[in-house]
Amino acid sequence: MLCEICGEKRAVTKVTTDGIDFSVCDACTKFGREVRRVEVPRVKSVRMDNRDILPDYDSRIRKARESRGLSFKELANGMAVKQSTLEKVERGKMLPDKGLLKKLEKFLNITLTGVVSEGESLRKNLPEATLGDLAIVKKR
Repeated sequence: MLCEICGEKRAVTKVTTDGIDFSVCDACTKFGREVRRVEVPRVKSVRMDNRDILPDYDSRIRKARESRGLSFKELANGMAVKQSTLEKVERGKMLPDKGLLKKLEKFLNITLTGVVSEGESLRKNLPEATLGDLAIVKKR
Protein backbone atom coordinates (compact mmCIF):
# COMPACT_ATOMS: atom_id res chain seq x y z
CA MET A 1 0.00 0.00 0.00
CA LEU A 2 1.45 3.36 -1.04
CA CYS A 3 1.34 6.57 0.97
CA GLU A 4 -1.95 8.38 0.32
CA ILE A 5 -0.26 11.78 0.54
CA CYS A 6 3.00 11.53 -1.43
CA GLY A 7 2.26 8.27 -3.25
CA GLU A 8 5.91 7.29 -3.34
CA LYS A 9 6.69 5.22 -0.26
CA ARG A 10 5.07 2.36 1.61
CA ALA A 11 2.41 3.52 4.06
CA VAL A 12 3.20 2.32 7.56
CA THR A 13 1.16 4.67 9.76
CA LYS A 14 -2.46 5.81 10.04
CA VAL A 15 -2.87 9.53 10.75
CA THR A 16 -5.95 11.70 11.20
CA THR A 17 -6.20 15.13 9.59
CA ASP A 18 -9.43 17.11 9.97
CA GLY A 19 -11.30 13.92 10.90
CA ILE A 20 -10.10 11.95 7.87
CA ASP A 21 -7.84 8.92 8.25
CA PHE A 22 -4.93 8.46 5.84
CA SER A 23 -2.37 5.70 5.43
CA VAL A 24 0.97 7.49 5.16
CA CYS A 25 4.72 6.89 5.10
CA ASP A 26 7.01 7.98 7.94
CA ALA A 27 7.89 11.23 6.14
CA CYS A 28 4.22 12.29 5.84
CA THR A 29 3.20 11.59 9.46
CA LYS A 30 3.88 15.28 10.19
CA PHE A 31 0.70 16.20 8.28
CA GLY A 32 -1.65 14.67 10.87
CA ARG A 33 -2.03 13.11 14.30
CA GLU A 34 -0.78 9.53 14.45
CA VAL A 35 -3.57 7.03 15.12
CA ARG A 36 -1.72 3.71 14.86
CA ARG A 37 1.01 1.83 13.05
CA VAL A 38 -0.16 -0.32 10.15
CA GLU A 39 1.05 -3.84 9.54
CA VAL A 40 1.83 -3.85 5.84
CA PRO A 41 1.87 -7.32 4.30
CA ARG A 42 4.82 -8.14 2.09
CA VAL A 43 3.70 -8.65 -1.48
CA LYS A 44 5.53 -11.39 -3.29
CA SER A 45 6.24 -10.67 -6.90
CA VAL A 46 5.19 -13.32 -9.34
CA ARG A 47 8.25 -14.57 -11.21
CA MET A 48 8.42 -17.64 -13.37
CA ASP A 49 11.83 -18.75 -14.68
CA ASN A 50 13.19 -15.20 -15.10
CA ARG A 51 9.89 -14.13 -16.63
CA ASP A 52 7.52 -11.56 -15.19
CA ILE A 53 3.85 -10.88 -15.69
CA LEU A 54 3.57 -8.47 -18.60
CA PRO A 55 2.37 -4.95 -17.71
CA ASP A 56 -0.60 -5.22 -20.08
CA TYR A 57 -1.79 -8.59 -18.70
CA ASP A 58 -5.24 -7.19 -17.93
CA SER A 59 -5.94 -5.94 -21.46
CA ARG A 60 -4.62 -9.19 -22.96
CA ILE A 61 -7.06 -11.20 -20.83
CA ARG A 62 -9.98 -8.90 -21.66
CA LYS A 63 -9.28 -9.00 -25.42
CA ALA A 64 -8.96 -12.80 -25.42
CA ARG A 65 -12.17 -13.25 -23.41
CA GLU A 66 -14.15 -10.82 -25.57
CA SER A 67 -12.82 -12.29 -28.83
CA ARG A 68 -14.17 -15.69 -27.75
CA GLY A 69 -17.51 -14.14 -26.76
CA LEU A 70 -17.24 -15.31 -23.15
CA SER A 71 -18.77 -13.58 -20.14
CA PHE A 72 -17.00 -13.50 -16.77
CA LYS A 73 -19.35 -16.22 -15.55
CA GLU A 74 -18.68 -18.51 -18.53
CA LEU A 75 -14.93 -18.05 -18.21
CA ALA A 76 -15.03 -18.68 -14.46
CA ASN A 77 -17.10 -21.85 -14.90
CA GLY A 78 -14.83 -23.13 -17.67
CA MET A 79 -11.69 -22.58 -15.59
CA ALA A 80 -13.19 -23.55 -12.19
CA VAL A 81 -12.21 -20.17 -10.72
CA LYS A 82 -14.26 -17.60 -8.80
CA GLN A 83 -15.87 -15.00 -11.04
CA SER A 84 -14.91 -12.17 -8.68
CA THR A 85 -11.25 -13.22 -8.87
CA LEU A 86 -11.29 -13.13 -12.67
CA GLU A 87 -12.98 -9.72 -12.64
CA LYS A 88 -10.28 -8.29 -10.34
CA VAL A 89 -7.49 -9.75 -12.46
CA GLU A 90 -8.99 -8.49 -15.72
CA ARG A 91 -9.47 -4.99 -14.29
CA GLY A 92 -5.83 -4.90 -13.13
CA LYS A 93 -6.78 -4.73 -9.45
CA MET A 94 -5.08 -8.05 -8.64
CA LEU A 95 -2.09 -9.97 -9.96
CA PRO A 96 -2.84 -13.61 -10.76
CA ASP A 97 -0.87 -16.24 -8.86
CA LYS A 98 1.16 -18.85 -10.74
CA GLY A 99 -1.69 -21.36 -10.89
CA LEU A 100 -4.25 -18.89 -12.20
CA LEU A 101 -1.69 -17.48 -14.61
CA LYS A 102 -1.08 -20.88 -16.16
CA LYS A 103 -4.84 -21.60 -16.34
CA LEU A 104 -5.51 -18.29 -18.09
CA GLU A 105 -2.70 -18.79 -20.58
CA LYS A 106 -3.83 -22.32 -21.41
CA PHE A 107 -7.59 -21.69 -21.47
CA LEU A 108 -7.42 -18.45 -23.49
CA ASN A 109 -4.35 -19.52 -25.52
CA ILE A 110 -2.46 -16.29 -24.74
CA THR A 111 0.90 -15.30 -23.26
CA LEU A 112 0.88 -13.30 -20.05
CA THR A 113 4.53 -13.67 -19.05
CA GLY A 114 7.74 -12.48 -20.61
CA VAL A 115 10.92 -10.59 -19.97
CA VAL A 116 9.98 -7.12 -18.75
CA SER A 117 12.53 -4.35 -19.22
CA GLU A 118 13.18 -1.85 -16.46
CA GLY A 119 11.27 0.84 -18.35
CA GLU A 120 8.08 -1.21 -18.23
CA SER A 121 6.37 -1.89 -14.94
CA LEU A 122 3.05 -2.57 -13.30
CA ARG A 123 3.04 1.01 -11.97
CA LYS A 124 0.53 1.92 -14.72
CA ASN A 125 -2.21 0.59 -12.44
CA LEU A 126 -1.44 3.09 -9.68
CA PRO A 127 -3.23 6.42 -9.36
CA GLU A 128 -1.75 9.29 -11.31
CA ALA A 129 -2.47 11.95 -8.67
CA THR A 130 -2.20 11.73 -4.90
CA LEU A 131 -3.42 14.06 -2.20
CA GLY A 132 0.07 15.58 -2.04
CA ASP A 133 -0.25 16.68 -5.67
CA LEU A 134 -3.44 18.60 -4.94
CA ALA A 135 -2.98 19.92 -1.41
CA ILE A 136 -1.39 23.18 -0.40
CA VAL A 137 0.52 22.61 2.83
CA LYS A 138 0.48 25.51 5.29
CA LYS A 139 3.54 26.01 7.47
CA ARG A 140 2.84 26.18 11.19
